[in-house]
Amino acid sequence: MTRQEAAMQRFEDDFDIDLFLAVICGAIVQTVLFGFGTTLVLSIPPLAEHAAHLLIVALALSLLFAPFFGFWISLRLRYRNWGREAWLRGDDVCGKAVMRRDR
Repeated sequence: MTRQEAAMQRFEDDFDIDLFLAVICGAIVQTVLFGFGTTLVLSIPPLAEHAAHLLIVALALSLLFAPFFGFWISLRLRYRNWGREAWLRGDDVCGKAVMRRDR
């Protein structure tokens, strides 16, 4: 085994895909939540007067809630072979699928 293969094997042994997906989903959710909070603060005139303080609150809330939503979404990404019945039923993340008959 070469040095490069050994390093790659150590990386694969130590790498946790669930944590990686949760972090990536959390980062994406955090940007969406912060963007929503920023838009909300800046588009409402009474809130825009206090934007300096409310934007910090929006940032703090997005950082607080992002890991929970990111982990929740990342769990759905790990499902494999979900099954036809479950796919037709749908879930909270993907919504309901349109029922079609195979012809």
